[in-house]
Amino acid sequence: MVHNLWTELYIVLLLLAAVVIISQCYITYLFHKYEQAKIWKVIGILFPLGLNIYIYQIIKLEKRLNNFLQIASMERMDWRTAYLLVLAQYLLLFAVFGLFASP
Repeated sequence: MVHNLWTELYIVLLLLAAVVIISQCYITYLFHKYEQAKIWKVIGILFPLGLNIYIYQIIKLEKRLNNFLQIASMERMDWRTAYLLVLAQYLLLFAVFGLFASP
């Protein structure tokens, strides 16, 4: 029984790591696509769990436009995908926390 629990925990942690890595790579790709500066690539990789998106939103995106509907539809779809990946990271983190916190 204990062996099964450790196997399940290992699988959940691998899934969480995969989602975080994939979303970090996608967010870094978006930063490269819209801002060709190297600092945004570094921020995209180093700050996990959506912190990189919020930094970009505060520094660049909010100054560029007043409303989310003012950006082009493809760019809006890219940002929606990035926010969805951040949401998936948090959902998996809460699942892992719930697994550790449950008796």
